[in-house]
Amino acid sequence: MNKKSGMFEIHDAVLLFGLAGLFGNFLSIPLFLIVLGRTLFASAAPCIVLLCLKQRLAANSKKDLSIVVPIGNILAIH
Repeated sequence: MNKKSGMFEIHDAVLLFGLAGLFGNFLSIPLFLIVLGRTLFASAAPCIVLLCLKQRLAANSKKDLSIVVPIGNILAIH
């Protein structure tokens, strides 16, 4: 990746994150359903990718697990 393509990726990410708030304002459904939909998509997308790539997601050691579980809990609370 060169510097120019990296800048395009950053600008694309900023655009997408900015548009998410705008679309949220224009939707007339309850916030709970918006958050639920985003959560379902965010959990289903990686699962679909892993299934398509026929890869398994597992911690390699107890040390990895001791890092992943607290991070997952923080994300779940957030």
